[in-house]
Amino acid sequence: MANIGFLPRVLPDEGEIDMEDTDSAYASRTYGLDWEAGRIKGFVDGLDSLCQAVNKMIRTAAGVYPIYGETYGFFYQDLIGVDMDIAKSEIRRRLEASLLADNRVAGLADFQFTEESSVLRISFNVRGETGEEAVIEGRIEGLS
Repeated sequence: MANIGFLPRVLPDEGEIDMEDTDSAYASRTYGLDWEAGRIKGFVDGLDSLCQAVNKMIRTAAGVYPIYGETYGFFYQDLIGVDMDIAKSEIRRRLEASLLADNRVAGLADFQFTEESSVLRISFNVRGETGEEAVIEGRIEGLS
């Protein structure tokens, strides 16, 4: 997993937008991340930007990096060895609390958990503020 640091938001040059009439679409345009290569690659916007923000939040350990503050990120290490049903419920609660704090996320639904040996696979739908939806999939290793 690549350790990507702070990535600033990109806004149009001054004069290209009316500051009295801005919308959240400007706030969603940002640098695109190539997770496998650990590099910035172009720009993303809209639903792609939202999916990237969700992915980045989940990959960032909560409370570890001062630049993000105490509430940004995802923490699950204290769930290692906990009953799997309790861990699933807590993971869902933590994901909802973290992701719904982002005003671009309008809702989360259809959480699914699949246990495979020591791997917990997670899948859920995220709905953006414009109504578009995407499936987010991931895994946590070593919970059991």
